[in-house]
Amino acid sequence: DWDPALLPLAEFQARLAAVRRVLAESGANALLVHGHSVEHGALAYVTGFVPKLGPAFALVSRTGPIRILASGGPGMMRSAKLLTWVEDVRPLSNLRNTLREWLGEIDRDGRIVLGLWGGNIMAQRPYLAVAAAIQPFGKVIDLDDQLDALRRHKSPRELELIREACRILAIACEAFERATMDGSGARSAALAAERAAFSNGAQD
Repeated sequence: DWDPALLPLAEFQARLAAVRRVLAESGANALLVHGHSVEHGALAYVTGFVPKLGPAFALVSRTGPIRILASGGPGMMRSAKLLTWVEDVRPLSNLRNTLREWLGEIDRDGRIVLGLWGGNIMAQRPYLAVAAAIQPFGKVIDLDDQLDALRRHKSPRELELIREACRILAIACEAFERATMDGSGARSAALAAERAAFSNGAQD
């Protein structure tokens, strides 16, 4: 779950402002951020959301609130909302229709330039849905390079969290080594490392 004491809302607001500057510079009206259960760095950077059941998308306009489309039924959205600061979390059902409706709210003339972040890891079916949603007047532009550059610049709070993660990892590795030296097998040593990590604040 998102812990505002760990990563405050102000961090996400600063990230969102930087993302929107890139949108303005690129000429994009809106941004679609994609992630799935294996690769979700871009999505988590903007929203904090970690998709667990399949693909998820963040819909980001130049102004106004963000929307998240998450895999899972309507009954699961209450739990999904705990993972993010974003208030508008909806089930991912018909991506094409949902995206077309949202883009229509942004530009009623249909002349949309949609930035895409995480498109290189998107499956063919959702990509075709995105392409269909902006036809015939819109176009999609790849913003991975520009937006990935934002993620590589770390704020003081991010650096603090990275150092803390490294500390926890070092403790887990030491526990693994001690267990191995004491004669434990790989499974037992791994469990000892996991226990040490959890006891020092690691998340699942």
